[in-house]
Amino acid sequence: MLTLTNIVDHPEMLLGYTEESLKRTLSSLGLDGFEAIRCGAHAPCLTPSLVRGVHLVFWADWLDFWRGDTKALLQKFGSRSAWEAYYGCSDPAGLIPQYEAELAYAEAMGAEYVVFHVSDVSPEETLTYRRFHMDEAVIDASAELLNFLFKGKSYPFALLLENLWWPGLTLTRPAMTERLLSAVSYPNTGLLFDTGHLFNANPSLTDISSCLAFAHAMLNAHGSLASYIRGMHLHGAATGRIVQEMLAAQLELAPDFPSRFAQAYDWVTRIDPHCPLLCPGVEALVERVAPDYLVLEFAEADLSERAPKLRAQLSALQQHPPRMR
Repeated sequence: MLTLTNIVDHPEMLLGYTEESLKRTLSSLGLDGFEAIRCGAHAPCLTPSLVRGVHLVFWADWLDFWRGDTKALLQKFGSRSAWEAYYGCSDPAGLIPQYEAELAYAEAMGAEYVVFHVSDVSPEETLTYRRFHMDEAVIDASAELLNFLFKGKSYPFALLLENLWWPGLTLTRPAMTERLLSAVSYPNTGLLFDTGHLFNANPSLTDISSCLAFAHAMLNAHGSLASYIRGMHLHGAATGRIVQEMLAAQLELAPDFPSRFAQAYDWVTRIDPHCPLLCPGVEALVERVAPDYLVLEFAEADLSERAPKLRAQLSALQQHPPRMR
């Protein structure tokens, strides 16, 4: 099992770091490398010696654009120029070269896996928890996109599909997990289990022990499908009360898309704070899953600020070190 942490490949985020200083930082923390997310079209700041995985670009709200549903897009964005600015293209075909650039980046970095979010959610859904689309629609569209991108390709990396708590892959419905895995034709495909996102899928959870119990229950429900889990984003908090607070407030939605997006993002960072999971039992959960890649995925962009949390998480895991698969 490789133990990693997340990093943003962007000059401003890596200001003052060199390849050697990043290697020293990893070594001092006892980590094996980074899961990188590429931000912008600039030349890579990271080098292949540092990167083990790549998190692909994602648009939280993309299904209506992929379908070409201009009526829904107009209701959400207000104008064509607004949604073209958001997606960086004028039609669904424009998403393909953006993803292809991500896959080329992953290949150049020598990544062993890439991560794809199987999810779709608008700012309105984020703030009201009223779904516009069902899991099936998001899963089927995700498989369609991925099969287009990976058809005839033999990339050197695995494709890992990540759960969120919005329509799509939630890891709370085994039938949907099976539907997704059956629909994606790329042979080197697995799952990436995000602990915090799974906790968020059940807003009735209000303490961390119940979060861990829920995680084990969902793994039990998945049976042999759990063997497809090859990566794990480890973080999480019991934030059900924050969801209940948001819904009880009956928020007035901001009038334009950028403002609604900012409004939703503010609540998401509270619901999904990406903080260490330090409670008793975390080591047993990791041991049970035994992922190939364990990513300590925390919110702080600056590694020096994140270091205390990384050490605390590693210390919690050392109480009962996870076994190798």
